[in-house]
Amino acid sequence: MSTLIRIVLLSAAYAFGALAVGWWSLPVTAFAWGWVGTKTPRPVLTGAVCAMLGWGALMLFDATGTSFAAVAGGVGAVLKINGAAFLELSLIFPFVLAFCAAGCAHALVRKD
Repeated sequence: MSTLIRIVLLSAAYAFGALAVGWWSLPVTAFAWGWVGTKTPRPVLTGAVCAMLGWGALMLFDATGTSFAAVAGGVGAVLKINGAAFLELSLIFPFVLAFCAAGCAHALVRKD
């Protein structure tokens, strides 16, 4: 399977899982990817980047409304950060979560 197709499908799996079930589907999907994606180059990093892309797509979809700016401004005021930093933290969260989950699964499966 082509790398681009794999990235698009895995990102879509993260996005649809988060949309249907919630944020905790990210580590479940990442664990599954780390388990089955052992034949791909850098499966842990691929899973983490795809989680960030899928989550970012959901955020972009949600950003079309005015509520996103209000939430970013409100949370930014509480955390004493600006909206851009809140956006960056929102994208780092799925990356770290998926990286850890896929890394655990990959460590259990690899045969080195």
